[in-house]
Amino acid sequence: MCGRPGRTLDPRRMVCRYPARYKTGRHRSQHPPFPPAASPARAPDVQPTSRIDIDLDAIEHNVRTIRALTGASVAAPVDAANTGGAPDPALARQGMLCAIIKADAYGLGAPPIARRLEAAGVELLGVYTPEQARDLLAAGVTRTAILLLMPSYAADLDGLLLAPARAGRLHASLHSPGQLESLARRAAQLGVRLPVHVEVDTGMRRGGSRPDDAATLVEMVASSSSLRLAGVYSHFASADRDDATTRAQAAMFEAWIDGVRAHIPQDCVAHQSNTFGVFRARALHRDMVRVGLALYGYALEEAHDAQNFEHREHAASLRPAVHWETRLIHATRVEPGERVGYGGTWSAQRPSRIGLAPVGYADGYPLAISNRAMVGLRDASGTTRYAPLVGAVSMDQITIDLTDLPETCAHVGASVELVGVDREAPTHLPSLARAAGTSTHELLCRMSPRLPRRYFATDLARAEIEPRDQRLSTSVR
Repeated sequence: MCGRPGRTLDPRRMVCRYPARYKTGRHRSQHPPFPPAASPARAPDVQPTSRIDIDLDAIEHNVRTIRALTGASVAAPVDAANTGGAPDPALARQGMLCAIIKADAYGLGAPPIARRLEAAGVELLGVYTPEQARDLLAAGVTRTAILLLMPSYAADLDGLLLAPARAGRLHASLHSPGQLESLARRAAQLGVRLPVHVEVDTGMRRGGSRPDDAATLVEMVASSSSLRLAGVYSHFASADRDDATTRAQAAMFEAWIDGVRAHIPQDCVAHQSNTFGVFRARALHRDMVRVGLALYGYALEEAHDAQNFEHREHAASLRPAVHWETRLIHATRVEPGERVGYGGTWSAQRPSRIGLAPVGYADGYPLAISNRAMVGLRDASGTTRYAPLVGAVSMDQITIDLTDLPETCAHVGASVELVGVDREAPTHLPSLARAAGTSTHELLCRMSPRLPRRYFATDLARAEIEPRDQRLSTSVR
């Protein structure tokens, strides 16, 4: 299998057949190639074996796309007995966005991305661990409130987290009475009312409390002098594939809110939707949505029942923000019948030219994609042509069948695209994830920290991007 529908495998050569435009040079990259290989007569400058480019403008475009949907969210349920038929003000704040940047913004570099998201006006930054929050604060991300999704305790509120806690810019998730009591004691010591969000388990069976227990937590927060109920939330378990289950979870959450409404303050925010909930139905948005994957330009490709999404067009308009590139460092001849790589999983059916690129599973390029992917090679004019990955992915190397490519793009030093931004190209990240039998989320997070990340933006000053070490550079295009 080639990992994408409509593509056939030639059993004689193990080559994926793709649309003709991939061989005719109609795809042109907007990313500059690696610098030419240094002359062997002098010591070369140290170059990274590969680099990941992140388009910050694309991320801001994706924020605007999400805002276009959530800004006109449906009204909160009406409680006629308490509000005279008007929407309940406790849950009427709509269109808010919590940008999920846990796991170092899905492996792409949380601080630069968070600064761009701050400039775009997101209301909350969602991380999982206190350490992830500290990393943001240490990098100067201090204007936007941070939501800790992991159950946190008194001992977590120290060091860099003290200032945002005192300023009301650190929000904690509540999962249990013991955690509540621990945070309440610490907040009292600090002399603050700590904003908290109670998580209701409506079917995920992971974090949070079952509805009855979550209702008890809400009542406990209401009676606390050191905690403030800033939010109530739940999480969809199957919003990427199961419409009925997703809507059942939404109905359970709404019924739970009705039961605790008397204890919910006016400025409390209700949130349940993730990326797939956003594009599935507007009725699922509530006051705020929590979005991770869509920020980076991916959604529709990961959905198993995209035909049921109300907002397919919006999802299709997301711009992929990630481009991963290496270079060709060696080429060799292989004769018919000779095998390539560990285990000899690919053998030449004709005289072949095999190229070597310095990327492997240690960088996060998956072993499972061996013999199942294509890479793009770019010539000096920016034209990209595609060639198959052959043989097993090694720890630090991959081998590419260059036989059908012209020398203009298949020479040592040529740029090699591993992940591109063209949805129709074979290097589209969700296509690689399918070929590897995994998800786009996982491939993003598996990109090794040893690889330099480079950030592109039209106006870097507005995004307040600065290099953090010698491996990080920023560019304006």
